[in-house]
Amino acid sequence: RRPAAAIAAAAALLSTLVAAPPPTLSDVISSLDYAVAALGLWPTAESAAAGDHDWCVNAECMRTVFRVSASEVTLGGMPDVVIGDFSVLRFLLSVVVAGVVTNVAMRIADRIACMLFAHFDASKCSLPSVLPWPDPPGNSTPFDVPVPEASEEQLAKFLAFRGVALPATEAARREAAAREAVSYMAELFDRKHNDWCYRHYALKEKGLSFPYRAPFMNAWDFYGETSAHLRPVGNGQVIFALHHTVEGLLLPLLYFSSGD
Repeated sequence: RRPAAAIAAAAALLSTLVAAPPPTLSDVISSLDYAVAALGLWPTAESAAAGDHDWCVNAECMRTVFRVSASEVTLGGMPDVVIGDFSVLRFLLSVVVAGVVTNVAMRIADRIACMLFAHFDASKCSLPSVLPWPDPPGNSTPFDVPVPEASEEQLAKFLAFRGVALPATEAARREAAAREAVSYMAELFDRKHNDWCYRHYALKEKGLSFPYRAPFMNAWDFYGETSAHLRPVGNGQVIFALHHTVEGLLLPLLYFSSGD
């Protein structure tokens, strides 16, 4: 009987929302009362009289929660709006503080990653033997000419392709070519990844090969070899994980241990 009552209550709620005249907030709350009560989630009169529940979800409670008032606290001469115990001013300030803290945390994460995972080594880099480098959909192909083995002609040709002036010494040419190779590989993957995202999510094309980046030339330089476009993505994931650790683990542990 309970499923049938729930269906009937849901139908009544739907009809209340779509029928003319437009329902008032009180009508919606009353319909919600009946719908939730039909599912057996509402406290019965007996349980309420016995004090078996410590929560209030009924029409009167909802009216109290959503009562709008103006506080004496002002921001720029405008009073804070309080909806029940919810402060609009506090919410806006929280958004601003969260934005500032998040950006500072992102910059700190970037600095730490640069110190730990951006150890450039030109001898471990490679240059492309073909320009421009063919980069078909799917897995990216690593460059095939190790920098220490590249000829002067290959160095000059690649630096000219990248629009970089030829340094005076051989060591400087090889380092410049290695750095440009790192940037070129990151640009190729960025282009491929952005194209895949656009075709998959915007155009809804099917059967696309997911782009995988070629292995990093230097494992301890993976952050340095990541493009400036994708670095914030990784930093954001770190901050997101930290945020969930604090709010989902540390604060509940603090509450259960201290009761506050």
